[in-house]
Amino acid sequence: MVILEKIKASTLMETMVATVLIVLIFMIASMLMNSIFSSNLQGNTLQLNAHLNQLEYEQKQGLIAIPYEEEWDAWVIEVYSENVANTTYLVLESTHKDSKQQQKKYTSFD
Repeated sequence: MVILEKIKASTLMETMVATVLIVLIFMIASMLMNSIFSSNLQGNTLQLNAHLNQLEYEQKQGLIAIPYEEEWDAWVIEVYSENVANTTYLVLESTHKDSKQQQKKYTSFD
């Protein structure tokens, strides 16, 4: 027959410390993931770039006139021409309304 040995139990203080450590680890992990996801959402400009490409195409086809300005989603978009070193460039400038993040795209005028 198997002889059962008595297992040493942990004290209440050890249990409380372990619980606090586990809660802290989960709290730090959730704050880190929240930070990563929020920065990913703010930095995602894929749809904006697609819209800027569409505006560039429309301007080259003569569908929009320069200077052009519009509000799209949470962005203010300006399209204008700029002369740099005897070369004319089409400038597509977008500014986010809330974060004031700016993005400029230069293309040569055909």
